[in-house]
Amino acid sequence: MGSPSRYARSKGWRSPLIEWLGHDAWLRPYNTVIAGLNSPEQALSSKVMVYHGMGLIVAFDKGGVDEAAALVGKLCGVVDGFKVGVPFLLANGAASAGALREKCPSALWVADLKLADIGYVMGLTASIVAPFFDAVIAHGFVGYEGGLDELKRLLDEKDRKLIVVASMSHPGAAKTYDKVLGEVLEAIEAAKPWGVVAPATRPSIIRLVRERLGNTVKILAPGVGAQGARPGEALCAGADYEIVGRAITGSENPVEAARRIIEEQRKTLSSCRGAGQP
Repeated sequence: MGSPSRYARSKGWRSPLIEWLGHDAWLRPYNTVIAGLNSPEQALSSKVMVYHGMGLIVAFDKGGVDEAAALVGKLCGVVDGFKVGVPFLLANGAASAGALREKCPSALWVADLKLADIGYVMGLTASIVAPFFDAVIAHGFVGYEGGLDELKRLLDEKDRKLIVVASMSHPGAAKTYDKVLGEVLEAIEAAKPWGVVAPATRPSIIRLVRERLGNTVKILAPGVGAQGARPGEALCAGADYEIVGRAITGSENPVEAARRIIEEQRKTLSSCRGAGQP
């Protein structure tokens, strides 16, 4: 098995930055980089740009269990987590995620169900996959009352995280989701999820989400690679994790592909810090 992931280290490892910021820095990503601050007090009160550190999640949407498990074993310790989609779970069964997780239990495991129903039904569905995942994704447009509120309560009871979609990475979402972003963010604020999905393909949406929600949530940004977003652009806009699927899983050398993406993230993030962006 590979070395512990950055996600795992974030739960137990205390960096000098965390020691400097104090205990409530754990409310933010562990690898947050603060720009232009000189003291803990200034860090806690300042509204200057907070650059969130690099994070990479690999998406599995198709393939067999044995193939995916072998790939997870190779990527463990290189990437931060894995997102498993509905096509994979329908083809292989919900319990198949358990076989994948055994190869890298230290990583962040996300069930990408994109739930969109009443709270009762979403809760039933989430209960099926909860034993195998750390977090479950649901759509934000379903609203809070009778929807996200019930799902959040159930996941809290099971010690699982809720991630809510604020918008999606395909072009059509700009004409639907983005037009009601304010209302969706109201529901997200009420639900108080662990994480939010916002598109790497439209960094301006990530900036709006981060500005509205502050550092109370993790932002996961899909759309890097096959959908056109460059590694690191979403991180510069305020995301915590970038999600990459086909550019890694479809590569002849997935580990090398992941390392190249991480290096691109590093270069892009360094560049935007130096330029004072976003």
